[in-house]
Amino acid sequence: MHHSITIRLETYNSNCELLALSATSLTLQNIVILLKRLCRFRFVSIPRFICAKQDPLSVSTLIRTGRIFFKLGQFENAESYFFEVLELSPGNYIALDLLAATKAELGELEKAASILGDSLEINFNLETVSMLGYVRALLGDREGANELIGRLRADTTAHTSRAFKIAKIHLGLKEYDEAFRLLGEAIRERDVDLISIKSNPCWTRVSDDERYRAIIKTIDPMF
Repeated sequence: MHHSITIRLETYNSNCELLALSATSLTLQNIVILLKRLCRFRFVSIPRFICAKQDPLSVSTLIRTGRIFFKLGQFENAESYFFEVLELSPGNYIALDLLAATKAELGELEKAASILGDSLEINFNLETVSMLGYVRALLGDREGANELIGRLRADTTAHTSRAFKIAKIHLGLKEYDEAFRLLGEAIRERDVDLISIKSNPCWTRVSDDERYRAIIKTIDPMF
């Protein structure tokens, strides 16, 4: 027999002010998952648009919330959300890529590379190739990183700019001059990937560089 229960979910900010309220019908299995996750984290404030009128256990909501924790630098919390997605949707390549990026920020580079390899087997895309190249660079595998740069340059299936994706690998290699040259190329090509430069923690490695600040000022009116 299928049983479900409707529960009231409230989200508060650090001043104990009510941010959002929703009611949702959950199966007993999903209630257990929800309670496990709510009890796992220290108190954090979640933006209103995440909570309002959303099923808190849907894959898209879990990914969206995990992304927010990732951008805030709360990598352990982000990791838990991406694991949750993979429990509900094994083989979700978006969650795999985000989990790998989180593992990289936590310093678990070998694990990140392994996850990205699994993701590429499920769904080949250039963003994952770029991320794998970045992780290989952080691991000190210059040959592997440069091989993936060559793979990106040689790919003819995509009709979008690859400059930003290649720049990320040079960032991992600490070849900052080349990374910034490619970012300039991405700006000229209006590469939509530039949107992520302000929110992806990997770029904090050069956030004190004047060239980085100039790029931020340039792209703000573009997107």
